[in-house]
Formats: sequence, structure tokens, C-alpha cells
Amino acid sequence: MVINTSGPEGNAKLNQAITDWTGNGGIPVVVDTICAPWSFEMSIALTCPAARVVVLSTGNKPSTIKQVDITKKELTIVGSRLSNYRFPEVIEMMEAGKLNPEKMRINVYHFTQAQE
Repeated sequence: MVINTSGPEGNAKLNQAITDWTGNGGIPVVVDTICAPWSFEMSIALTCPAARVVVLSTGNKPSTIKQVDITKKELTIVGSRLSNYRFPEVIEMMEAGKLNPEKMRINVYHFTQAQE
């Protein structure tokens, strides 16, 4: 599913699309790549119970998330700083065969199967 969230109604469009797609159940994994206080707050709001939220940020601006929103859904929140300045080294290791991403992958789906 691709959702165009540009424009002033972007967040509302995303919220509605997730609500429609999940039957108002929320999604089990959110990866916040925007890394702004509002996107972290939205990530929490869009999850289902027992979901995981991955935050790819080293931002230091506070958000207004209430602890109860995390606790009542029993969320797991994980942060990653993306191994700062290590991307070229990782690519070299993959090209040299020192890293095998196949071992990290469980399933592969063609994009046309997204609705399934």
C-alpha cells in the first residue's frame, strides 16, 4: 500500500488508510523514518496491541506521548541510530560476502501481494 501523505490533509489520509486497511485494529510494526516528535506520536497512535515501534533517529526534541498510551497497548519501542557513518563499510562488507542478508529475511513478497 502506498499512501500519498503530501499536503495539509496528509496525516488524516494516512490515519484513515490505516484504519480502513486494518478494520480499526492498528498495525503491528511501525518504522518511524521521519523522526519528528509528531511522527513518533503518530506511530504510537497507529499501532495495535503488542506492536513494535522502531525509531530511526537521534533527534532530541521532546514528544507529548503519555505513558499510558504505551502501557495499555503493551508496545515495544526500539531505537536505532543507524550506525552513523557506517553505510559505505556495510556495502563493502556485503560486496565482499562478509554479510549475508539472506539470513535476516524470513519471507519475500512481490509488491502486487500487498493487499493479501
